[in-house]
Amino acid sequence: MTVMVVGFGLVIATSVFFLLKGPSKSVKEDVTANTAGSTATASPLQTMSVVEVRGMLAKSTSSILVVDLRSADEFKSSHAAGSVSASSVADFGALPVPDGGTVLLISSGDAETDRRTSDVAKAGGKKFAFIADGLSGWQSAGGAVVTEPSLTSPIDRSKVTFVKTDAWKEMFAQKDIVYRILDVRSTEDASRSPVPGSLGIPFTDLEKKRSEIPYASNIALCASNAEDAYRAAVRLFDLGFFSVKALDGACPDIVTK
Repeated sequence: MTVMVVGFGLVIATSVFFLLKGPSKSVKEDVTANTAGSTATASPLQTMSVVEVRGMLAKSTSSILVVDLRSADEFKSSHAAGSVSASSVADFGALPVPDGGTVLLISSGDAETDRRTSDVAKAGGKKFAFIADGLSGWQSAGGAVVTEPSLTSPIDRSKVTFVKTDAWKEMFAQKDIVYRILDVRSTEDASRSPVPGSLGIPFTDLEKKRSEIPYASNIALCASNAEDAYRAAVRLFDLGFFSVKALDGACPDIVTK
């Protein structure tokens, strides 16, 4: 009988404890320490879903500036086409944001860095949001992703179609397909041995000046050598230009009429 009384008392005490404690929360709050050593709940970062980003891209890309907060090495390896590398953004006012445009942020991978950047963006009065799932979210929304071309990558090799000098000349002899010649050599090299009728955009400027290349055209690409042509062809593929034939040689090797 004594055991039953003690057990019943424990049940009552436990119930009272949980009633006073209140209901538990199913979502963990984001807590950061303030300068006084106490803790405070951090405000959530403003995030744009993949669906929302896709809607923005469908309307216009000219009103969007993507700022990548990852490291310089990560950015070089792969990044959103046309994005700005800014592992530490100190002044959003200095960024080339279009009037009335939106800054889309790719997370650095560090919560505290993202929070500090968010505070800077708010202080700068810019319209901004983090892209949900970062770079993969941007790609899922239909945004182009540029990778560092690799000579040994099977994936990159599949992006390139090479043609020899003779085949190049035959391409232009045919009248049913019109090719636009793209010379990706440096401005200095191109001026020393110009290719008549070509559009000159150095490889380093392809991403920035991609709007100058007609998307509907078939592109005949030449460079200082086959390796440079390979890298340019990979870059063009990543930017959405799929009808590209690269010269397996150098621009001076060709003569077009």
